[in-house]
Amino acid sequence: MSDAETSALPANDADASEGAAFDALHEELGHWQQVGRHCPLWWRDDDLIADSPALRTMADMAERNGVPVLVAVIPAQATATLAQETAAMALLSFCQHGYDHRNHEPAGAPPSEFGAARPLDALTADLQAGRDGMAALFGDRFMPVFVPPWNRLRLDAMPVLKGLGLRGVSQYPGEAAAAPAVLPVVNAHVDILQWSPRPPIACHPTAVLVQRLVAHLRDSRAQAEPAAPVGVLTHHRPMLDDAWTFMQRLIDVSRSYNCVRWMSPAELFPA
Repeated sequence: MSDAETSALPANDADASEGAAFDALHEELGHWQQVGRHCPLWWRDDDLIADSPALRTMADMAERNGVPVLVAVIPAQATATLAQETAAMALLSFCQHGYDHRNHEPAGAPPSEFGAARPLDALTADLQAGRDGMAALFGDRFMPVFVPPWNRLRLDAMPVLKGLGLRGVSQYPGEAAAAPAVLPVVNAHVDILQWSPRPPIACHPTAVLVQRLVAHLRDSRAQAEPAAPVGVLTHHRPMLDDAWTFMQRLIDVSRSYNCVRWMSPAELFPA
């Protein structure tokens, strides 16, 4: 059903249609529940630079539902008051999102801030500056985890990250190239937004997101214990009502099954 067709439905029919889109997730979580397996989910959000209504919406949703969020902050763009403004947001943990989120790759190449176009010493200087900036801003609240902009990171940067005291990396399937042998890698798997050159940035249709999430959960369930955590990726700044509604409905469905646990960043990236 198209977005136009959905919007033409009466409110109760539209709600029923959205609810039916989660049927496949109910079925998949039922399998986890039936065999008594722990189903780990987690939430990552990217591109934080300043306090905003959208940030507060996310913090309120996390608090209301008891769901922790790993929030990736762009160090060179973060406002000086950000740590103070987020002090009461207890379920948000703050990690390093590159340095300035600037693309250094040549035209036509996939964008990356820490790709092959620059010498390693230039990357190292930016990684150090970003790490120092995060530590100075957030102090003990800085979680030393690295999320590369555009989820792309050259492999020889991994030992540099480890040398700087970072204890993990998070990327995205298809872009991930980090070597888990050097640092733990815990990826996000389902980006809920449909990216376009200009706003508005809409949420993917619920049925599409559920299909993708279920596929990753099936892969995780096929593994031996412990199952790999499946990550949901958001970007709070451009999110509209459709995206927030999806996140709340996803959390509501997950809370219907006691096999599901939303993992905290500290559990995913232990010291």
